Amino acid sequence: MRATACRIGLAGALFAAGMSVSGGAFAQSRQYPSYSPSSERYYRSYPSQPSQPSPPPLREERSMPARSPSQQSPSPQSSPQQYQPAQQQTPTQQSQPRPSSPPQNSGQQNSPQQNSTRCTNADGSVAPDVAVAACTGAIQDSLKNVAAAYYFRGMAQRTKGDFDRALTDFNEAMKLDPSDAEFLNGRGLTYEARNDLDRAISDYDAAIRLNPRLAASYTNRGAAYQKKGDFARAAADYGEAIKLQPKSAEAWSARCWARAVAGRELQQAITDCDEALKLNPQAIDALDSRGFINLKLGRIDAAIADYDAALRIDPKFAPALHGRGLAKQRKGDRSASADLAAARAAKPDVGAELARYGLR
Repeated sequence: MRATACRIGLAGALFAAGMSVSGGAFAQSRQYPSYSPSSERYYRSYPSQPSQPSPPPLREERSMPARSPSQQSPSPQSSPQQYQPAQQQTPTQQSQPRPSSPPQNSGQQNSPQQNSTRCTNADGSVAPDVAVAACTGAIQDSLKNVAAAYYFRGMAQRTKGDFDRALTDFNEAMKLDPSDAEFLNGRGLTYEARNDLDRAISDYDAAIRLNPRLAASYTNRGAAYQKKGDFARAAADYGEAIKLQPKSAEAWSARCWARAVAGRELQQAITDCDEALKLNPQAIDALDSRGFINLKLGRIDAAIADYDAALRIDPKFAPALHGRGLAKQRKGDRSASADLAAARAAKPDVGAELARYGLR
């Protein structure tokens, strides 16, 4: 995943980024995409085989809906903002009026635009101590911008499957701004993609310590625990995500599945799926998971109804086709073979995968 990342010439690049209004504003207001396993049903994969590290599909880059205070932990109900390269300050910007008596406070407490204006001190009206503080603040603004650029490049490298370069970029981001939990979260996802689950969990742990309200770290750690076969911890982490973002259908659906495959809290799992479907009636995972649970409980008609609903959303969704085929078999319905064949055509190993969870 990585070739050594080229370092940006910090002196010029930082000044250009930090001294511009757009660059400074980015440093203060940026929001990172949150990572949730639900979009690609990642959390439904069975425990991985340590001896065969096949990278899983990458999670979709997005924020989970206003979520229990955490999934949006990347900041509830916020949409990701794109990194914008800083632009050189124009003479017009430099000529904008300054406050007549700038407060004698730290540059860090000023807005990026104030830091830029007071640091450059174009007309010599700013006291030296104030200019020094403003320049210090501008440097810190710039470092955050460069750290964010490394982060976003790391995410792009990860999407390409270049995990070594992605890890290098995340490491550089953390050197420049060790206070940002999203950098740890991104690196954890990269380790997880390499099937290095222990390192991934270690990064998620650290991200949670830095920002206990970052819900994405809980869902990602839950997915990692689930890949290790630790469904109890997975369900507990999804529960933390739900506390932070109670309106996240994905978090409810994830816990439903973790409980379902653990096989110990089936009624609570159904309640979780019901809640997910209240929030999003099109949540195909929740429909399929509830069908799975109903089938395990012997509620054949209810299982078929859930699978039917899932297949109306995606007629080729292999788990639902296979589950419905099994349910029909139990009823003696001859059309079962057609569903089972269609499931194998869509995903040849679907039967073996569900058999791991006791569905035969």
